[in-house]
Amino acid sequence: MARKRKIHGGKIKRSKPRNFRRQRRRKQNRAVRTVLFVIVILALLIGAYCAAGPLMDWISGLSGGGGDTSSAPAQSDVASLPAEEGTSSQTSSEPAATAAAGRVKTMPSSTLTDLNAVSSFAATAKEEGYTAVAVELKNNEGKLLYGSALERAKRYGAVQNGDVVLADVAAAIKEQGLTPVAQLHMFRDSTAANRQNNNTFMIRGQNVTWWDNSPSNGGKPWLNPYEQEAVDYLLEIIGEVMDGGFTQVVLESVQYPDVRNTSQIDFPEGANEQTHQRQLSAFIAQAQTLAGEKNGSVTVAYDMRSVLGQKDNIYFGNPLNLNASSISPVITISQFTNPLEYGGQTVENPQENPAQAVTALIEGIRQAAPDAQIIPILASDAKTDAVQDALEQAGITQVIEEP
Repeated sequence: MARKRKIHGGKIKRSKPRNFRRQRRRKQNRAVRTVLFVIVILALLIGAYCAAGPLMDWISGLSGGGGDTSSAPAQSDVASLPAEEGTSSQTSSEPAATAAAGRVKTMPSSTLTDLNAVSSFAATAKEEGYTAVAVELKNNEGKLLYGSALERAKRYGAVQNGDVVLADVAAAIKEQGLTPVAQLHMFRDSTAANRQNNNTFMIRGQNVTWWDNSPSNGGKPWLNPYEQEAVDYLLEIIGEVMDGGFTQVVLESVQYPDVRNTSQIDFPEGANEQTHQRQLSAFIAQAQTLAGEKNGSVTVAYDMRSVLGQKDNIYFGNPLNLNASSISPVITISQFTNPLEYGGQTVENPQENPAQAVTALIEGIRQAAPDAQIIPILASDAKTDAVQDALEQAGITQVIEEP
């Protein structure tokens, strides 16, 4: 078919042929956009419909109605939530690592050198109803009854039983289901105390070590709470014992020498009874902090007579003022004086009425140190049913029984 020609102004202009393919693509694109638009609208409608249920449940929950509980945390999440204030997330079947529960039986130190004997002692203690075994690891002469790795201990000649491995002893006790407890003497230490070690008391005005008596009368030097070398040494021992598995430690002889006249001792300038007590209190605080860092605990043993105000020279005052968080008064019935007046009570013939005397003692301690945990140490003459009953009635659930 011949193309038509148009004449404009004398010129011939040819008409362009139509591009039917391009027109088809444009129609197809418009159709696709329309379909996509419809899909989006439908998706929005479906989403709104699906959200309507939870939205109404949420609104209902705000108004007090019962909502969907599927959003509650899973059981595994609940277990990891922190316990509410005043409660514990620890189950009752797991005793706290910082508190020895129940009765504690003291094991002779000579048993340490035989692990079979340690296991046998612990097994017997368990059969007798004890829940822990205590053993002296540093005696009142300053000897360490285990294989210490401390450089100071070796240099001082303090290691006596070098073959005893703390971890093995602790494990043997734990295998019987009991808690191992260490007993450590502190400042009563005639082995480490020496002027060359810069850790002992000196005679005023002389470069000579002070002794609490003449050597012929059993005199001995002591570690000095004012000397940092002494404090550091004792804290090292506490840390080593706890690392060895004895996370519960009883500190004995946290005191000054048992003498009435201390005028010869070269105390720091200006020192008095208040500063003497502050030195002991500061040491106890450091020991407690160290124990806390190791998930352990320390309890400080006190002479019962000093608690009663009858023998305060070894603490330069009442030891209840030293702010220990856990205390162990050593209850010795033969030391009660007549009459016993303490805790607002008067007990006539306390040695013949030990239960009443112990009740008064505990009540007086609680009045003087209301925040302190009390774990009494029972001397041999206090291990009676009457005393045990009195302690139970006073709410004391932990006691350490001496041999």
